[in-house]
Amino acid sequence: LKEVAIPKPGPTEVLVKLECSPLIPFDTILGCLGLFKPPYVMGAQASGVIVELGTSVPKDALGKKAHVGTSLLRLNNGTWQGTWTQYIIKPFEDVYIYDQKIPHELACRLYGNPLTALGLERVIMAEKPKAVIITPGAASISKILANLLKAKGIAAICLVRNEEGVKIMKSLSYELTFNTSDPKFDEVFGEVLKAHAPTVLVDAVANELSSKIFGLMPPKSVHLVYGGLGGSQVLTVPVFPLVMTDKIVRGYYWSAEDFYKPKAEIKKELDIVNKDFAEGGRTFGGPVVKEYPMAEFKKAIEEQASYASKGAGIIWFSKQFLSLFTLIIYT
Repeated sequence: LKEVAIPKPGPTEVLVKLECSPLIPFDTILGCLGLFKPPYVMGAQASGVIVELGTSVPKDALGKKAHVGTSLLRLNNGTWQGTWTQYIIKPFEDVYIYDQKIPHELACRLYGNPLTALGLERVIMAEKPKAVIITPGAASISKILANLLKAKGIAAICLVRNEEGVKIMKSLSYELTFNTSDPKFDEVFGEVLKAHAPTVLVDAVANELSSKIFGLMPPKSVHLVYGGLGGSQVLTVPVFPLVMTDKIVRGYYWSAEDFYKPKAEIKKELDIVNKDFAEGGRTFGGPVVKEYPMAEFKKAIEEQASYASKGAGIIWFSKQFLSLFTLIIYT
């Protein structure tokens, strides 16, 4: 933790006092990517209150609750501006003022998972599948995506690592959930392939099992990779099935799409999530299962994976007693 002076906004900027930020895998792997030289502030999204305005910013923005996010490709003056901090300066056009009745612990999740899920949905729908395989099936973003697909009449087949994951998912009405650690998984999955013929694999794990599953899928299937939680930097693809059955492997990163997309289109997507959150977050929300004060950020990072299938973890920045303001810095 480091204390620094509170900054002042420029003419088109606002100062946002941040309340909280969700814990997501991206936060913990950012340092491993080697894209930025430490030290830098961690975090990619947060919710807070606009407490100071630049001279050109509309006066009615003062005191409004707002969401801020940082993209790898849409940086602030070419530098990473992390959100694990008590105060942040942002261009007013990059701040999203959401429905004021939404609590901070829900609003801080407006950006990453919901917009990624909407982007994945667009890619999937272009393939016109009858069924889609999702792994890891119990992750928060996987549940959002499964909700979106079910609403379109597409079967969402969720793959999890243990029986606890199966129980959690089925208790939430995700009936097509299967345990990849089950000794009978190959047999069971073979029957699933026959029954549903999934033609898209949405994959944030990207490991050997992912490649095996893709190899078994029907001709013209698409392996849509948007993460590497399996820990490997290399995705091994079975060459013969890929070539002879006209399959496709492609990557997806929402911020890459964000970089080229007009901000008005991004706002339309945020409006969709905002409306859902204002009505309780049935599609894009989910429970908060762990909360941490800012001083316990290391513990928060260490524990994040242990409860990810059950709900969100939140770091609170406002619940501190400090003279200036604090940033969480990756070193």
